[in-house]
Amino acid sequence: MVNVDRGPEHAALADAIDRLAEDRGHKRDADGNIKPPDALTLAELAAKAPGIEWLTDQRKNRAVRHHLKRCGFIIVSNPGAFRSGGYWIINGKRQAIYARADLTPAQRLAAANALVARKPASGSRFTVVSDNTPTTTKGE
Repeated sequence: MVNVDRGPEHAALADAIDRLAEDRGHKRDADGNIKPPDALTLAELAAKAPGIEWLTDQRKNRAVRHHLKRCGFIIVSNPGAFRSGGYWIINGKRQAIYARADLTPAQRLAAANALVARKPASGSRFTVVSDNTPTTTKGE
């Protein structure tokens, strides 16, 4: 009986992470397990689990971080945006990026950069802004 005290929030969040991994092409193994994505945002999770209202509730920000940590994800600060709190600017909004805790710090930063550089299927644009230099990538 390991980790039975995590509650329904943990299960809902883990399910959303699994759905996100499936959307990114990860496959389940014979036991039904799936490798989680290297990095993700709260907006992506909210899109996969619209029933988890607390995920986007600003008043529950600390609780969200704790739930994600229990699911194996920690926040990755944008090293080029210290003045803006280390957030990543994606589609014109400051967002936190969470990466797998089992990755090295360099791998977490690379995963965050890869997430921002990924071309969205909708053809919209991701804009990454450090404190002084905006970089825009056009999706195809």
